[in-house]
Amino acid sequence: MVSFSSLPSRSFSASGRFGSVIFNKSPADQLRLIASVRGDHYQVPIDPGAEDVLHDVENERDHFVNFTWLHTAGDGVLFTLSPFYHFNRAHYEGTPQDAIRSEYDRGSNFMGAVATIAVRRGRHNLSAGLQAYGERDNQFYSVIDSTAGGTESVVPQRTIPWANTEAAFVEDQIKLSKWLTLNGGVRLTHYGGPVSENAADPRVGAALQVPKLG
Repeated sequence: MVSFSSLPSRSFSASGRFGSVIFNKSPADQLRLIASVRGDHYQVPIDPGAEDVLHDVENERDHFVNFTWLHTAGDGVLFTLSPFYHFNRAHYEGTPQDAIRSEYDRGSNFMGAVATIAVRRGRHNLSAGLQAYGERDNQFYSVIDSTAGGTESVVPQRTIPWANTEAAFVEDQIKLSKWLTLNGGVRLTHYGGPVSENAADPRVGAALQVPKLG
């Protein structure tokens, strides 16, 4: 845990853990697991120059886990599968002593997976893959006004938006000679959320090595 003060009445503390495991199940299969958890705590002064300083508070959390399976299917063929999950939250709370205070709470969930295959044969270096990604947010915002002696919640709002992306790609790198390599491919993408969109992006390129100069 780390703690420090940047202003007389502002403080910050954080704690976290990170782990990584790599396991060679066989000469053709490798498993990888990466995980992390982190928590942050902030105290934010409303008026740092006041004699009796009031603090708002923000607490944040961030966790993720990523698993990868690498499989060598044959000479020059590599398959990779990587599912993942990520959670992030931020909760801002005004001090109860403040006459007008706001509260904001957001929780975001991210999840998806990536699968790719790479094949190297002769002059060709081919790769293709699929990607699926989704996000869900849960956001709440309110303002509480107690200046009139009561407690009134003003404009409380909660939104729970969703969004997702799916993509597929294929590309090939062809080495025509020692000094010339051509690259070509295409990526197809679909986005779904408040709006839906589709896109196709071609990829064309070349690499030239100048003879004698290298």
